[in-house]
Amino acid sequence: MLSRPAQRSRDAGLIIDVPLFSQRLIEVLKGAGVRNLDLYDAEVIDREREKTYSHYKAVNIVGLVGLLPNFRTG
Repeated sequence: MLSRPAQRSRDAGLIIDVPLFSQRLIEVLKGAGVRNLDLYDAEVIDREREKTYSHYKAVNIVGLVGLLPNFRTG
């Protein structure tokens, strides 16, 4: 799951905006050969249900990846 939630830091009371990937998505990407992910442990806290989910990572995608082949017209 890819998401970009605004999160409030428990320590500083700051709101930060970071991409979060589930561990499952990270495994799929790595299995497909993606190697340019800079990963950091993250927790998602559901205050209504009083649950903490720790299977997410804050992600920095390093560099550029060409996703589409070059097509020539004409």
